[in-house]
Amino acid sequence: MRDEQEAIEIEAHASKKQSLEDQKKEREASRFANKQAERQRMIDRQIAELKALHDNAEEVLNRQVAEAEGKANRLFEEQERRKAEMKAAIERSRQLQIQRKQQEKMQAKNEEKEFAEFWRIRNDELQLAEQQEKEEDRQRAVELANFIKNQTAKKNAAHIQQF
Repeated sequence: MRDEQEAIEIEAHASKKQSLEDQKKEREASRFANKQAERQRMIDRQIAELKALHDNAEEVLNRQVAEAEGKANRLFEEQERRKAEMKAAIERSRQLQIQRKQQEKMQAKNEEKEFAEFWRIRNDELQLAEQQEKEEDRQRAVELANFIKNQTAKKNAAHIQQF
């Protein structure tokens, strides 16, 4: 019996040792699983932080790209506006130049008409003056002829009376 008892005690001790060993393995497995879970949480947190950092960097980059595009668009629109203003100014200048040339032509035509009218009137006046002068010359010639006739007649009459 003693051997049996010893065998039972050895068996109980072996069973207890096995149980402790199993518990130890379970605890180690649990600790390992906890460490793995903690490690995974840290990895997941790092991934989340990196993703947030990446998203933030991408958002900043997208904002910078949008700002650059906006600035380029504003610059382009400003250049287009300036071109349009220059074209309009050139067109206004061209129209003013055309208008000025037309006015100068009209003014030259009017001056030419006035000049022609002035000389037409002046010619008419000169012709009238010439006609009046000829008429006066003719009148004087007639008066002179009459005077000479009268003088000749008086002379002849005086001559006849002297005879």
